[in-house]
Amino acid sequence: MGPKNKPKLLFVIHSLVIGGTENLVYQMSCQLKDKFEIGICCLDKQGLLWEKCEKQGFRLYNLNRKPGFQPQLVKSLREVIKEFSPDIVHSHQYTPFFYASLAKLLSRSKARFIFTEHGRHFPDVVSWKRKLVNKAFRVLPDVVTGVSQFTKDRLVENEGFRSDSIQVLYNGINTEAKNEHLDLREYLGLSSDQKIIGVLGSLREVKNPLFVLNSLPTVLEKYPEAILVYIGDGELRDEVNSKAKELGVSSNVKLAGNIVPATPYLSSFDCFVMGSLSEACSLALLEAMFAGVPAIVSDRGGSPELVVDGKYGQVVECDNQQELSIALKKVLAGDASIDKMALAARKRVKEEFSFIDMCAKYERLYGGGKGV
Repeated sequence: MGPKNKPKLLFVIHSLVIGGTENLVYQMSCQLKDKFEIGICCLDKQGLLWEKCEKQGFRLYNLNRKPGFQPQLVKSLREVIKEFSPDIVHSHQYTPFFYASLAKLLSRSKARFIFTEHGRHFPDVVSWKRKLVNKAFRVLPDVVTGVSQFTKDRLVENEGFRSDSIQVLYNGINTEAKNEHLDLREYLGLSSDQKIIGVLGSLREVKNPLFVLNSLPTVLEKYPEAILVYIGDGELRDEVNSKAKELGVSSNVKLAGNIVPATPYLSSFDCFVMGSLSEACSLALLEAMFAGVPAIVSDRGGSPELVVDGKYGQVVECDNQQELSIALKKVLAGDASIDKMALAARKRVKEEFSFIDMCAKYERLYGGGKGV
C-alpha cells in the first residue's frame, strides 16, 4: 500500500499523446488520485499529456518501445512493477496487455490485473501466432473489459477470448460540470453565417479524414457558405491539404490542428462527422452528442451503438459519399427531425455515459467486484 494506506494503481498504456484512450487514462487518474496512488507506464513515448500528469504528481515511466517484439521491454516493465509495487495493474489496449502479462508473471506480482480493449487496428487482422499466444494469455487477467459491444465481439472473434469472460464497460464523459462554450468562428476568423461541418480526431488512416472531404463539393453546391473544420493533427495532414486543392475547395476547409481542450468549441459545430474505418467508443462523439450537436457517423465499429440511426443521429455507409452528402444537407437544411435527435442524444449521454459512473464501475472491478 502507498502513503496513507492508499492502494497503488498502475496504468500501462502506449503513450500520453493527445488521443481518446490517453485522455481517458489521464482523466481517470485525476478522478481516482484521492483514493489511489497513481502510476502510469508508457510503452512507446511521452506525449503532450506527460507534463499534465507530472503536475498532478503521478509516478511516470517511459520505456521507449521500438517496432517489433522486444524482450528487453518485458524486463523493463517488470522493473517498473517491482519498483512501484502496484495493487492493481490496468492495461489499456492489446500491446500493453501483452507486455504487462509477461512482466507481471516475471515479477511474481500478486496485483489484480485488468485488461481494457479500446479501438482496433484497421484492417483488423490477427496472426495465428497471436491467437495461439492468446489461448494462454486470456486467462491471466482477473477482468477483461471492452469499451463497446463491437470491441467485445472483436476480442472474441479475432483474438479468441471467451465471450463470457468479457464485460462491456462503455467510456464516459463529464456530464456534471457546467459546459464551457468557446466561439470556434472567432478562434478561426470565420464569419458568423458560415456553417461548420466539424471533425474532431487525429488525421490518420483509421479516422478516414478524406471521406467527408470528398463529399464536400456536392454539399457546397447547395450550401456554399459551409466550411469543413478539422480539429486534430496527424500524418495525413498534407494529404488532406492536397486533396482539398485538387477538389477546388481549399477556401472551405480549415485545418485547425490540435486544440487543447477542444471540447468547449464543439458547440460551434453545426454538424459533427465521424467517418472512421474503425471506432470503439469515441469520447469525441460522446462530447459532441452531449453538446447537442447533430452527429453523422460511419457504420463501422462501435459508433452505431452510440448514435443508433434515426434515433440519436444519422449512420451512413462508410465511404459512401452520396449517403454522407444527403445526411449533411439534411442537417444544414435545419430539418426538424435533426433537432429532435440531437436533444435525444444529449439526454442519452447524460443518463448512460457519465464519467463518474464509469469510474465507479472500474473501482468496483479494482476491488474485486463486478463492474456492470
